[in-house]
Amino acid sequence: MTDETGTSGANAESRASSMRRKSYIKERLPAVAAEMKSLSDERKELLAKRKEAQPDERKLINRRWNFLVERLEALRTERAALIGERDGMPSQLAKTREKKN
Repeated sequence: MTDETGTSGANAESRASSMRRKSYIKERLPAVAAEMKSLSDERKELLAKRKEAQPDERKLINRRWNFLVERLEALRTERAALIGERDGMPSQLAKTREKKN
């Protein structure tokens, strides 16, 4: 009798954890997409500024540009992982990253 009670408690805990994770994914995906859009827009603005910038300004713009590129890559990876977890299968991007590593 105690084994059954312990098992159902573990199942309830597992379900609760799964529900929390699904809720997190549901909230995080739109946030990731919004941040990606914001950074992409900023990158477009920097491209225009870079064309007209002086060498010292261009150095600062290039630093920001490099940060944006790295952050966008991290967000793409996170987005692919979240979508894969949500859909229950790894995304194409995640599969190719696994092959590279």
